[in-house]
Amino acid sequence: MEMNCYIVHFTPIEYLFLCGIILSLLELNYN
Repeated sequence: MEMNCYIVHFTPIEYLFLCGIILSLLELNYN
């Protein structure tokens, strides 16, 4: 499963933070 987080107009730290939130939500949904 490949996840790409390309968010325009965000700094790298901001989109890494958002990707972390998304991945956390996905893990909660799978458990």
